Amino acid sequence: AGADVVAVEPDADNFRLLEYNGSLRHVLDPCPGTFVAIQKAVIGSEEATSCTLYAHPQQCAFRHSTERLALAQRRGLTETSWQGSTVEATSLTKLLEQYPDVNGVKVDAQGAEVEIVEAVRDWRNVQKLVLEYDFEYRPSLRAFHAFVDGLRKHFPSVQHAKLKKTGDFVGFPNGVLVFATRAAPPVAPARRASPERAAAARFDDDDDDGSASDSEDDMPVSALLARSPVARRVTL
Repeated sequence: AGADVVAVEPDADNFRLLEYNGSLRHVLDPCPGTFVAIQKAVIGSEEATSCTLYAHPQQCAFRHSTERLALAQRRGLTETSWQGSTVEATSLTKLLEQYPDVNGVKVDAQGAEVEIVEAVRDWRNVQKLVLEYDFEYRPSLRAFHAFVDGLRKHFPSVQHAKLKKTGDFVGFPNGVLVFATRAAPPVAPARRASPERAAAARFDDDDDDGSASDSEDDMPVSALLARSPVARRVTL
């Protein structure tokens, strides 16, 4: 309640829905904060002012992506079914410079999240970062863990679902939520020992510490989000 929100969306139809949802904040919240909607794509480049947005062929609005051509090229394909259009673009760095009071960022960019996040050198006042890592565009688990290691240079506590260290991600949905914070990680509730848990540890101990739980998986992300209200947010 009362959060100030800066929301960024490149697709015209989605942007109209975004503006409508933002207009309802006075109905849903007796003390709403400010709401700013920006119709641009967010990309990793600091120099580019436009990019190509590829629309899903079945108009699944939540799957439009700036990375579709790059994905096709990595697979040795020629992308023809996803129609591209030029849209205005900006970077997360520019947004943080424009809105220096932002202390929380949420990124869901259909494959562009790695470039967007890794391009930021100064996170300024950001204390919390939530993103969906899309394995459809980068299936390598080794690359995912390298990305997480890079995040820890800025955010000491990084939470995500337990994943193997090597190989490619297999499963659905193919996106994994990552929650990063500059605050110390919360203490996980005590877990009662059981024969089943001990057996799981023997077969699923990615960090070789004899435990079925990695350090970044001690508490569900949902619990961390519930404990972490954000006053000023950027949503991509």
